[in-house]
Amino acid sequence: NFTNNYKNELTKTRFWINIYGGIQKLLMKKEIKNFSIISDNEGGLYSSIGKYSDETIENSFQDINKIFDKTSEVSGDFLFVQMPYKGFDAAPELNIYKKDYTNFNFDRLYTKIVAANLPSIDLRTMQTDWEYYKTDHHWTAESAFKASSYVVSYLDDTYHLSLDKNSFYKNRNNYDTKVYEDALLGSAGIQVGEYYSGKDDVKIPIPCFDTSLHWEHYIQGNKTEETTGTFWEAFINESILNSPEYYNKYNAFLNGGYCENRIYNHLAKNEKKLLLITNSYGRPFVLYLSLYFKETRYLDPQPGRFDGNYLEYIETYQPDVVVVMYNDPIIDSAE
Repeated sequence: NFTNNYKNELTKTRFWINIYGGIQKLLMKKEIKNFSIISDNEGGLYSSIGKYSDETIENSFQDINKIFDKTSEVSGDFLFVQMPYKGFDAAPELNIYKKDYTNFNFDRLYTKIVAANLPSIDLRTMQTDWEYYKTDHHWTAESAFKASSYVVSYLDDTYHLSLDKNSFYKNRNNYDTKVYEDALLGSAGIQVGEYYSGKDDVKIPIPCFDTSLHWEHYIQGNKTEETTGTFWEAFINESILNSPEYYNKYNAFLNGGYCENRIYNHLAKNEKKLLLITNSYGRPFVLYLSLYFKETRYLDPQPGRFDGNYLEYIETYQPDVVVVMYNDPIIDSAE
């Protein structure tokens, strides 16, 4: 009875959100919910990020520097990745409604990273049109695939790791594309309803070559879920993609793993171990990075996710490569 009542109430809530959003669309409103969601000229939905304090930027830099030092201590290779993000820079017409400080915050931190000579790459400068879901703040799986190629090229060129000597895994021709049309209503779209925003197609690059992978998810050191099989079987929650009641299909990537993820690649061409520290952008990103390594671990440092001691984790795990793609403080309580 509880389940049925919950579904009924959820259905009613969605109905009224859709009606409300549909009315705003008819009125040709570009902002909705008191400017918390703003639409660009092509219908993409955005939320703004406020200006970070100098202290927050400095704390972020110090945390990244500590991770770099610990990585060097265990003889690993380090890379800071500045991700692209769905900020107002891509739609300047939004600035008349509200100020967005996303890239301003990123620039302040990245300046410190460069000044300290920490190995780094700024994906925003790459010759790529980064794609984002119009109803969500996340990048698409296609963009995550491209990002993994840039990162591996940097690691190979800088550290001579030979992760992909013949550019096999980076070659998009070695992947098919699985498409789910009008499937995703993301974190912004679900607030305004599908009549206002429409839905996104979900397109996922899938390897044409043989893959054999094992994925595990941990919360506070306890295993909560595991899958084994091909790339698709180990990484993609097909039930989420097929469910008409589950709107945010982004959670299908990596089975929604949000805390500590461990991936074992049984067909890896080396014995190298990767540690990736990033937010939910890492869910599709790590799928493709894991193809280059024997073992990959992905930790999400956002509040309420992985809250362990990162320096101790590196000491125990002994990764060959550590990649940090995160702009907020990471290890405030690590010492």
